[in-house]
Amino acid sequence: MECTLRCWLGLRMRCICVIQDLIQELRSWKEITMALRWRSSFSCNIKEIDFQHSRLFEISSKLNILGPICNRIDFEDEILEVINELKEYTLYHFDYEEKLMEKFNYEEYNEHLREHEVFLAKVKEIEKDRSNFNRPEMVRSITEFLIDWITAHILKTDMKYREFFNNRGIY
Repeated sequence: MECTLRCWLGLRMRCICVIQDLIQELRSWKEITMALRWRSSFSCNIKEIDFQHSRLFEISSKLNILGPICNRIDFEDEILEVINELKEYTLYHFDYEEKLMEKFNYEEYNEHLREHEVFLAKVKEIEKDRSNFNRPEMVRSITEFLIDWITAHILKTDMKYREFFNNRGIY
């Protein structure tokens, strides 16, 4: 009986320590959570593109859920699934943007296309390095890259075409 009680108390203490560690990790991810939210300041004033951009944030935020606990539970397959989903949706989104740019002869099409190619190359590189998917710092690094790139691309590059397309009746 005494051994059972000691074992139970020891297990309880280990569980409490694990939970406290997890709470601390989750707190450190809070700033990323805030950055992964769609804001009206990201609006290009083109309904379909705004929807697609918000979807990119939504997909990226899935990594934020898996990141803090990926070293405790094997989420390698789930993380790869999120990255694949992001890649596939990004291809769809880029294709939509690029076709719109071609149709209306957007003058900065080639520069925009190059940015898309660089991003996709980086996502493919991340996808190949799946051996690090169970390290929270790696998942955090991937998440931060996605936040930084998507945000900068929308606010700097995509905003350049806002007026161009709006002037042509694209909203």
